[in-house]
Amino acid sequence: MNRDITGKIVPDFHEETVRLETGDGERELEILLRPYRPGDENGMIECIRSEYGEHYFKRDFYDPKLLRRKAMGDHYIFFVAQCGSEIVGMLAFTFFMPEETRIEIASEIFKQSVRGAGLAETFLCYAFPLAESLKPSCIFIHAVTFHTITQKICTRLGMTPVGFRLGSFLTEQMQNSYEHGKCPKYSEGILILPVEKRSAGTIWLPEALMEFGDKVYHRLGVEYELLPADEGDKLCVPKAKEAVLEFTMDSLQRSCQIRIRRRGRDFGKQIREWIRERREPYWMIQIALDASREMSGYEYPVLKELGFFCAGMKPLCSEREQFYMQWCGDMPLGLEQYCLTEEFVLLAQDIQGFYDRRKRG
Repeated sequence: MNRDITGKIVPDFHEETVRLETGDGERELEILLRPYRPGDENGMIECIRSEYGEHYFKRDFYDPKLLRRKAMGDHYIFFVAQCGSEIVGMLAFTFFMPEETRIEIASEIFKQSVRGAGLAETFLCYAFPLAESLKPSCIFIHAVTFHTITQKICTRLGMTPVGFRLGSFLTEQMQNSYEHGKCPKYSEGILILPVEKRSAGTIWLPEALMEFGDKVYHRLGVEYELLPADEGDKLCVPKAKEAVLEFTMDSLQRSCQIRIRRRGRDFGKQIREWIRERREPYWMIQIALDASREMSGYEYPVLKELGFFCAGMKPLCSEREQFYMQWCGDMPLGLEQYCLTEEFVLLAQDIQGFYDRRKRG
Protein backbone atom coordinates (compact mmCIF):
# COMPACT_ATOMS: atom_id res chain seq x y z
CA MET A 1 0.00 0.00 0.00
CA ASN A 2 1.03 3.62 -0.54
CA ARG A 3 0.12 6.82 1.28
CA ASP A 4 -1.00 10.14 -0.07
CA ILE A 5 0.68 13.43 0.80
CA THR A 6 -1.25 13.64 4.09
CA GLY A 7 -0.33 10.09 5.15
CA LYS A 8 -3.64 8.50 4.18
CA ILE A 9 -3.32 5.00 2.73
CA VAL A 10 -4.20 4.75 -0.98
CA PRO A 11 -4.35 1.69 -3.29
CA ASP A 12 -1.19 0.27 -4.85
CA PHE A 13 -0.23 1.73 -8.21
CA HIS A 14 -1.22 -0.25 -11.27
CA GLU A 15 0.90 -1.72 -14.03
CA GLU A 16 0.42 -0.80 -17.67
CA THR A 17 1.67 -2.40 -20.88
CA VAL A 18 2.30 -0.14 -23.88
CA ARG A 19 3.40 -0.83 -27.44
CA LEU A 20 5.70 1.68 -29.06
CA GLU A 21 7.49 1.87 -32.39
CA THR A 22 11.18 2.74 -32.52
CA GLY A 23 12.21 5.97 -34.19
CA ASP A 24 13.46 4.16 -37.29
CA GLY A 25 10.13 2.31 -37.60
CA GLU A 26 11.87 -1.06 -37.73
CA ARG A 27 10.83 -2.46 -34.35
CA GLU A 28 7.78 -2.53 -32.11
CA LEU A 29 8.52 -2.53 -28.40
CA GLU A 30 6.22 -4.01 -25.77
CA ILE A 31 7.04 -2.23 -22.54
CA LEU A 32 5.67 -2.82 -19.07
CA LEU A 33 5.41 0.29 -16.88
CA ARG A 34 5.26 -0.64 -13.23
CA PRO A 35 6.25 0.33 -9.69
CA TYR A 36 9.68 -0.61 -8.37
CA ARG A 37 10.23 -4.10 -6.93
CA PRO A 38 13.15 -5.10 -4.72
CA GLY A 39 15.80 -6.49 -7.04
CA ASP A 40 15.34 -3.81 -9.72
CA GLU A 41 18.36 -1.83 -8.51
CA ASN A 42 21.00 -3.19 -10.87
CA GLY A 43 18.75 -2.69 -13.89
CA MET A 44 18.07 0.90 -12.82
CA ILE A 45 21.78 1.56 -12.40
CA GLU A 46 22.40 0.17 -15.90
CA CYS A 47 19.96 2.80 -17.24
CA ILE A 48 21.92 5.53 -15.46
CA ARG A 49 25.24 4.27 -16.81
CA SER A 50 23.82 3.96 -20.33
CA GLU A 51 23.09 7.69 -20.43
CA TYR A 52 25.47 9.28 -17.91
CA GLY A 53 28.36 6.87 -17.49
CA GLU A 54 29.74 7.51 -13.99
CA HIS A 55 28.75 11.21 -13.99
CA TYR A 56 25.12 11.24 -12.79
CA PHE A 57 24.83 13.89 -10.08
CA LYS A 58 22.84 11.70 -7.65
CA ARG A 59 25.81 9.68 -6.52
CA ASP A 60 23.80 7.46 -4.15
CA PHE A 61 21.95 6.03 -7.15
CA TYR A 62 25.06 4.06 -8.17
CA ASP A 63 24.99 2.01 -4.96
CA PRO A 64 22.40 -0.84 -5.10
CA LYS A 65 22.01 -0.95 -1.32
CA LEU A 66 21.49 2.80 -1.00
CA LEU A 67 19.15 2.85 -3.97
CA ARG A 68 17.05 0.07 -2.45
CA ARG A 69 17.00 1.89 0.88
CA LYS A 70 15.67 5.01 -0.83
CA ALA A 71 13.09 3.00 -2.76
CA MET A 72 11.83 1.36 0.45
CA GLY A 73 11.85 4.63 2.43
CA ASP A 74 9.36 7.48 2.77
CA HIS A 75 10.84 10.10 0.43
CA TYR A 76 10.85 8.29 -2.93
CA ILE A 77 8.59 6.14 -5.07
CA PHE A 78 10.35 4.55 -8.04
CA PHE A 79 8.93 3.15 -11.26
CA VAL A 80 10.59 1.16 -14.03
CA ALA A 81 9.98 0.54 -17.72
CA GLN A 82 10.64 -3.10 -18.56
CA CYS A 83 11.07 -4.59 -22.06
CA GLY A 84 11.05 -8.36 -21.79
CA SER A 85 13.32 -9.13 -18.85
CA GLU A 86 15.37 -5.91 -19.30
CA ILE A 87 14.79 -2.68 -17.39
CA VAL A 88 15.12 0.07 -20.01
CA GLY A 89 13.92 3.08 -18.04
CA MET A 90 13.33 4.47 -14.54
CA LEU A 91 11.33 7.28 -13.00
CA ALA A 92 11.03 8.62 -9.45
CA PHE A 93 8.62 10.63 -7.33
CA THR A 94 10.28 12.65 -4.57
CA PHE A 95 8.44 13.78 -1.42
CA PHE A 96 9.32 16.70 0.85
CA MET A 97 6.90 16.32 3.76
CA PRO A 98 6.42 17.77 6.28
CA GLU A 99 8.09 21.00 5.12
CA GLU A 100 6.59 21.03 1.64
CA THR A 101 3.48 19.44 0.18
CA ARG A 102 4.64 19.07 -3.42
CA ILE A 103 5.62 15.95 -5.32
CA GLU A 104 8.59 16.21 -7.64
CA ILE A 105 8.80 13.96 -10.67
CA ALA A 106 12.50 13.32 -11.03
CA SER A 107 15.18 11.07 -12.51
CA GLU A 108 13.47 9.97 -15.73
CA ILE A 109 16.29 8.05 -17.41
CA PHE A 110 16.28 5.59 -20.32
CA LYS A 111 18.70 3.33 -22.07
CA GLN A 112 19.75 4.75 -25.41
CA SER A 113 18.45 1.59 -27.12
CA VAL A 114 14.84 2.75 -26.66
CA ARG A 115 15.33 6.43 -27.48
CA GLY A 116 13.06 7.80 -30.21
CA ALA A 117 10.11 5.53 -29.38
CA GLY A 118 8.22 8.18 -27.40
CA LEU A 119 8.78 6.41 -24.10
CA ALA A 120 9.56 9.63 -22.20
CA GLU A 121 6.09 11.08 -22.79
CA THR A 122 4.36 7.72 -22.34
CA PHE A 123 6.09 7.19 -18.99
CA LEU A 124 5.13 10.66 -17.74
CA CYS A 125 1.53 10.18 -18.91
CA TYR A 126 1.50 6.96 -16.87
CA ALA A 127 2.95 8.67 -13.81
CA PHE A 128 0.94 11.90 -13.74
CA PRO A 129 -2.44 10.40 -12.71
CA LEU A 130 -0.64 8.45 -10.01
CA ALA A 131 1.04 11.61 -8.71
CA GLU A 132 -2.30 13.47 -8.73
CA SER A 133 -3.96 10.61 -6.81
CA LEU A 134 -1.58 11.26 -3.90
CA LYS A 135 -3.17 14.73 -3.55
CA PRO A 136 -0.08 16.96 -3.42
CA SER A 137 -0.42 20.73 -3.45
CA CYS A 138 1.29 20.63 -6.87
CA ILE A 139 3.43 18.51 -9.14
CA PHE A 140 6.93 19.92 -9.63
CA ILE A 141 9.72 19.06 -12.04
CA HIS A 142 13.28 20.17 -12.81
CA ALA A 143 13.70 19.90 -16.59
CA VAL A 144 17.20 19.87 -18.04
CA THR A 145 18.13 22.61 -20.49
CA PHE A 146 20.57 20.77 -22.76
CA HIS A 147 17.50 19.43 -24.63
CA THR A 148 13.83 20.45 -24.82
CA ILE A 149 12.22 16.99 -24.66
CA THR A 150 11.12 17.14 -21.02
CA GLN A 151 10.11 20.80 -21.27
CA LYS A 152 7.83 20.09 -24.25
CA ILE A 153 6.25 17.00 -22.72
CA CYS A 154 5.53 18.73 -19.40
CA THR A 155 4.02 21.74 -21.16
CA ARG A 156 1.70 19.41 -23.11
CA LEU A 157 0.70 17.85 -19.78
CA GLY A 158 -0.39 21.27 -18.52
CA MET A 159 2.68 22.29 -16.55
CA THR A 160 3.80 25.94 -16.45
CA PRO A 161 7.40 27.26 -16.43
CA VAL A 162 7.95 29.32 -13.26
CA GLY A 163 11.73 29.66 -12.80
CA PHE A 164 15.19 28.18 -13.06
CA ARG A 165 17.59 26.37 -10.78
CA LEU A 166 20.60 28.06 -12.30
CA GLY A 167 24.02 26.44 -12.43
CA SER A 168 22.97 22.94 -11.40
CA PHE A 169 25.61 21.18 -13.48
CA LEU A 170 29.24 22.03 -14.16
CA THR A 171 29.63 21.29 -17.86
CA GLU A 172 33.11 19.78 -17.47
CA GLN A 173 31.60 17.19 -15.12
CA MET A 174 28.72 16.27 -17.43
CA GLN A 175 28.73 13.16 -19.57
CA ASN A 176 25.67 12.30 -21.63
CA SER A 177 24.65 11.99 -25.26
CA TYR A 178 23.60 15.63 -25.82
CA GLU A 179 25.48 18.67 -27.06
CA HIS A 180 26.62 21.02 -24.28
CA GLY A 181 27.82 24.03 -26.24
CA LYS A 182 30.13 26.61 -24.69
CA CYS A 183 28.22 27.25 -21.45
CA PRO A 184 30.38 26.47 -18.34
CA LYS A 185 27.31 25.57 -16.28
CA TYR A 186 23.92 24.16 -17.21
CA SER A 187 20.71 24.82 -15.35
CA GLU A 188 17.28 23.26 -14.87
CA GLY A 189 13.96 24.79 -15.78
CA ILE A 190 11.23 24.53 -13.14
CA LEU A 191 7.64 23.67 -14.11
CA ILE A 192 4.56 23.43 -11.89
CA LEU A 193 1.14 21.80 -12.22
CA PRO A 194 -1.40 22.89 -9.57
CA VAL A 195 -3.25 19.94 -8.00
CA GLU A 196 -4.84 20.44 -4.57
CA LYS A 197 -3.65 24.00 -3.96
CA ARG A 198 -5.72 26.10 -6.35
CA SER A 199 -5.43 29.35 -4.40
CA ALA A 200 -2.09 30.96 -3.58
CA GLY A 201 -3.75 33.42 -1.18
CA THR A 202 -2.07 36.75 -0.53
CA ILE A 203 1.46 37.11 -1.88
CA TRP A 204 3.83 39.95 -0.92
CA LEU A 205 6.63 40.66 -3.37
CA PRO A 206 9.25 43.42 -3.65
CA GLU A 207 8.14 46.14 -6.04
CA ALA A 208 10.71 45.09 -8.65
CA LEU A 209 9.18 41.59 -8.84
CA MET A 210 5.48 42.48 -8.88
CA GLU A 211 4.98 42.43 -12.65
CA PHE A 212 6.94 39.20 -13.01
CA GLY A 213 5.05 37.47 -10.20
CA ASP A 214 1.73 38.53 -11.67
CA LYS A 215 2.65 36.96 -15.03
CA VAL A 216 3.67 33.65 -13.43
CA TYR A 217 0.57 33.26 -11.25
CA HIS A 218 -1.70 34.32 -14.10
CA ARG A 219 -0.20 31.61 -16.32
CA LEU A 220 -0.72 29.04 -13.55
CA GLY A 221 -4.44 29.82 -13.56
CA VAL A 222 -4.84 29.86 -9.76
CA GLU A 223 -6.44 32.42 -7.47
CA TYR A 224 -4.08 34.93 -5.88
CA GLU A 225 -3.79 38.43 -4.49
CA LEU A 226 -0.50 40.23 -5.07
CA LEU A 227 0.64 43.04 -2.77
CA PRO A 228 3.93 45.01 -2.57
CA ALA A 229 6.30 44.20 0.28
CA ASP A 230 7.81 47.10 2.21
CA GLU A 231 11.58 46.88 1.87
CA GLY A 232 13.44 48.23 4.87
CA ASP A 233 10.37 48.25 7.13
CA LYS A 234 11.64 48.11 10.73
CA LEU A 235 8.88 45.63 11.54
CA CYS A 236 10.57 43.19 9.14
CA VAL A 237 13.89 43.11 11.06
CA PRO A 238 14.42 39.71 12.76
CA LYS A 239 14.37 39.68 16.56
CA ALA A 240 17.18 37.12 16.79
CA LYS A 241 20.77 38.26 16.32
CA GLU A 242 22.00 35.00 14.78
CA ALA A 243 20.34 33.37 11.79
CA VAL A 244 20.28 29.59 11.49
CA LEU A 245 21.07 28.69 7.89
CA GLU A 246 21.33 25.24 6.33
CA PHE A 247 23.86 25.03 3.48
CA THR A 248 23.42 22.01 1.18
CA MET A 249 26.43 21.89 -1.10
CA ASP A 250 27.31 19.85 -4.15
CA SER A 251 31.05 20.45 -4.39
CA LEU A 252 31.34 18.40 -7.58
CA GLN A 253 28.84 20.66 -9.40
CA ARG A 254 29.73 23.80 -7.36
CA SER A 255 26.12 24.39 -6.46
CA CYS A 256 24.62 25.36 -3.10
CA GLN A 257 21.08 25.49 -1.73
CA ILE A 258 20.47 27.61 1.38
CA ARG A 259 17.48 27.11 3.66
CA ILE A 260 16.60 29.60 6.39
CA ARG A 261 15.92 27.63 9.55
CA ARG A 262 15.69 30.74 11.74
CA ARG A 263 15.73 34.38 10.73
CA GLY A 264 18.50 36.54 12.22
CA ARG A 265 20.16 39.89 11.77
CA ASP A 266 23.53 38.36 10.74
CA PHE A 267 21.85 36.67 7.75
CA GLY A 268 23.81 38.67 5.18
CA LYS A 269 27.10 38.37 7.08
CA GLN A 270 26.91 34.58 7.11
CA ILE A 271 26.26 34.37 3.38
CA ARG A 272 28.97 36.92 2.58
CA GLU A 273 31.51 34.89 4.55
CA TRP A 274 30.48 31.69 2.78
CA ILE A 275 30.99 33.37 -0.61
CA ARG A 276 34.44 34.65 0.43
CA GLU A 277 35.54 31.12 1.29
CA ARG A 278 34.88 29.83 -2.23
CA ARG A 279 38.12 29.79 -4.19
CA GLU A 280 36.96 27.88 -7.28
CA PRO A 281 35.06 29.58 -10.14
CA TYR A 282 31.47 28.87 -11.16
CA TRP A 283 29.91 28.47 -7.73
CA MET A 284 26.20 29.29 -7.65
CA ILE A 285 23.80 29.70 -4.74
CA GLN A 286 20.02 29.47 -4.67
CA ILE A 287 17.77 30.40 -1.76
CA ALA A 288 13.97 30.46 -1.57
CA LEU A 289 12.40 33.36 0.33
CA ASP A 290 8.91 33.29 1.76
CA ALA A 291 6.69 35.73 -0.07
CA SER A 292 5.44 37.23 3.17
CA ARG A 293 5.87 40.82 4.28
CA GLU A 294 8.42 40.14 6.99
CA MET A 295 10.62 37.78 4.97
CA SER A 296 10.89 39.57 1.65
CA GLY A 297 10.93 42.98 3.33
CA TYR A 298 14.23 42.25 5.11
CA GLU A 299 16.07 39.38 3.38
CA TYR A 300 15.43 40.53 -0.19
CA PRO A 301 17.32 43.86 0.02
CA VAL A 302 20.14 42.17 1.97
CA LEU A 303 20.55 39.57 -0.77
CA LYS A 304 20.26 42.20 -3.47
CA GLU A 305 23.23 44.05 -1.99
CA LEU A 306 25.22 40.81 -2.14
CA GLY A 307 24.53 40.51 -5.88
CA PHE A 308 21.63 38.06 -5.73
CA PHE A 309 18.79 38.35 -8.25
CA CYS A 310 15.39 36.74 -8.76
CA ALA A 311 15.50 33.41 -10.63
CA GLY A 312 11.75 32.75 -10.60
CA MET A 313 8.84 31.81 -8.38
CA LYS A 314 8.33 28.71 -6.24
CA PRO A 315 4.53 28.63 -6.17
CA LEU A 316 2.10 26.20 -4.54
CA CYS A 317 4.84 24.01 -3.04
CA SER A 318 3.98 24.59 0.61
CA GLU A 319 1.65 26.57 2.86
CA ARG A 320 3.51 29.81 2.10
CA GLU A 321 4.38 31.03 -1.37
CA GLN A 322 8.05 31.53 -2.16
CA PHE A 323 10.39 33.00 -4.75
CA TYR A 324 13.95 32.11 -5.72
CA MET A 325 17.00 34.33 -5.28
CA GLN A 326 20.21 33.37 -7.06
CA TRP A 327 23.89 34.30 -6.81
CA CYS A 328 26.52 33.49 -9.45
CA GLY A 329 29.11 36.21 -8.92
CA ASP A 330 30.09 37.82 -12.21
CA MET A 331 29.72 34.68 -14.28
CA PRO A 332 27.52 35.25 -17.36
CA LEU A 333 24.34 33.17 -17.20
CA GLY A 334 24.78 31.86 -20.75
CA LEU A 335 21.03 31.38 -21.18
CA GLU A 336 21.44 31.83 -24.93
CA GLN A 337 23.34 28.51 -24.96
CA TYR A 338 20.40 26.58 -23.53
CA CYS A 339 17.85 24.55 -25.47
CA LEU A 340 14.54 26.11 -24.41
CA THR A 341 10.90 26.02 -25.47
CA GLU A 342 9.16 29.26 -26.40
CA GLU A 343 7.59 29.46 -22.93
CA PHE A 344 10.97 29.12 -21.26
CA VAL A 345 12.57 31.64 -23.61
CA LEU A 346 10.08 34.27 -22.39
CA LEU A 347 10.82 33.35 -18.77
CA ALA A 348 14.57 33.44 -19.42
CA GLN A 349 14.28 36.97 -20.80
CA ASP A 350 12.81 38.14 -17.49
CA ILE A 351 15.48 36.31 -15.48
CA GLN A 352 18.23 37.77 -17.67
CA GLY A 353 16.80 41.22 -16.96
CA PHE A 354 16.95 40.61 -13.20
CA TYR A 355 20.54 39.42 -13.57
CA ASP A 356 21.52 42.50 -15.61
CA ARG A 357 19.96 44.81 -13.00
CA ARG A 358 21.33 43.00 -9.94
CA LYS A 359 22.33 45.27 -7.04
CA ARG A 360 20.07 47.95 -8.56
CA GLY A 361 16.59 46.49 -8.19
